[in-house]
Amino acid sequence: MVGEFCHIRAASSNGPRYDAGQTPAERHGFENLLLLCAVHHRVVDTEVADYPVARLLKMKAEHESGANKISADKAEQAAMMMITMAQTAITANNIGTVNIITTPPADPPPQPAISHDVPHPLPISAGMIFAGFHDILNHMGPMARDIYTFNTRRFAYLRLIPPSGFPMIGGVEVWKTVKDLRLLPMSKRWSGTQARNKHGAMYYVEVPERTITSLTQFFDTGELWGMTSDVIEEQEFLTPENAQPHRLPIIPALPMEQTYVVTLENYANVASKVLGMPLPYDVELGMTGIEHGFLTFPSNGPGFNAGPIYAEGFRRRNQLEEATPAAVRQLLAKYFDDLYSQLVSRRRRDLVIEAFIGPNDLPPLI
Repeated sequence: MVGEFCHIRAASSNGPRYDAGQTPAERHGFENLLLLCAVHHRVVDTEVADYPVARLLKMKAEHESGANKISADKAEQAAMMMITMAQTAITANNIGTVNIITTPPADPPPQPAISHDVPHPLPISAGMIFAGFHDILNHMGPMARDIYTFNTRRFAYLRLIPPSGFPMIGGVEVWKTVKDLRLLPMSKRWSGTQARNKHGAMYYVEVPERTITSLTQFFDTGELWGMTSDVIEEQEFLTPENAQPHRLPIIPALPMEQTYVVTLENYANVASKVLGMPLPYDVELGMTGIEHGFLTFPSNGPGFNAGPIYAEGFRRRNQLEEATPAAVRQLLAKYFDDLYSQLVSRRRRDLVIEAFIGPNDLPPLI
């Protein structure tokens, strides 16, 4: 589910349907809010003549009249869930959920403010994917009969989020940026396909089954969102207790780190030089579907692994202060050190050999 809060009468004086006679309480009150999907939020705010106040109020009333009433306890749970998600800065103006918990804590602990130096921990339960796993992200072929999806639950992701107040980007500019190959998919394999979709435009890499393995989605808000399953392999294992083979996630550390480096460098370069986006940028990074898996590292010998991983996933958010390779690597150095510490209880400097840093263009050891 993805939802965005829409003001029937705009929250700011330059917004659609603004009413100067409203008080701040009325402007942000329940009666002036609609919960819409991201697509229709853009529609009602850009096609103002077709969606005046009266029509939106009628839509709200009709929808509420047909909704089933819920108990006060359930309503309180829903409210606490939304408040908790807002406090943890999962998204700026939307709420994205994947297997979200249904019973939040009665008194959630206060969340620390985002620091420029300390990565901000985020829950694993929500907001790691911008669409459903089987949502159609692209149509191809005669009459658009071929459909493409990203339907793996083992993936790494990276978001570069514009600062608040950055203006919306028109669909023409979004498509031109992707079509001109300014953006790369979140992959070391840069040969892919550009496509428009309902979220904006994307550049993706696929496998023969029309399944997308890596992508960069460009939204008209200016946000860049990368996802890839290429950095997580699966291997079959047999155990004496279970004669049936079972598959475990294996994460080769160096290709994973390289993918993050080239992707974030590309995003920062496009945001600053192509889009003219002012700094700083919020950068959110994470992985999911990695429980019971292992991280593998090359060494001077045959290599070694670290694990098992007992977490379902991992995610952090930090700020990128400069759109430079050095700043990108410093941010990622902190992310990887935190990733390895949390997942396998080892510091990165104890796992990654110094000799591999320069030749593989990896972040420095800290």
